[in-house]
Amino acid sequence: MFSGQYHHSIDSKGRLILPSKLRDELREGVMVTVWPGPCLLLIPKIEWSRWEEKLQVLPSGKEKSLKFMRFFYAHLQEEMLDKQGRIFISPALRKWARLEREVVVIGMGNRLEIWNKDLWAKYEDEAAPAYPEVIEELEL
Repeated sequence: MFSGQYHHSIDSKGRLILPSKLRDELREGVMVTVWPGPCLLLIPKIEWSRWEEKLQVLPSGKEKSLKFMRFFYAHLQEEMLDKQGRIFISPALRKWARLEREVVVIGMGNRLEIWNKDLWAKYEDEAAPAYPEVIEELEL
């Protein structure tokens, strides 16, 4: 299970070093694509089959599902960690998530999100006041 937030940087070649604490669960590779935020969604390869099962049952005849699937799969890239624990983030994915040098990797249970440092700070500031209300609505 992934949790926490980790501040890292993307080098000039578009490589992101992933937190050493998380690398064991990512050794088989990762799938990376666009996600609302805007941020990037990083799914461990060992979790990918569960995600694909959910995606394959979406109604492909419905416009919303079709739009989502086209966008999701068109930006999807498979990556392996190199010896230094880095993955390559394509220019298109970096553009979507507005990733520059400094990023934040956040744990989200069975997946990770990669955020522009400033966008993540803004999101946290906006989300924090609503946190108690969400807890109440979800009956946690």
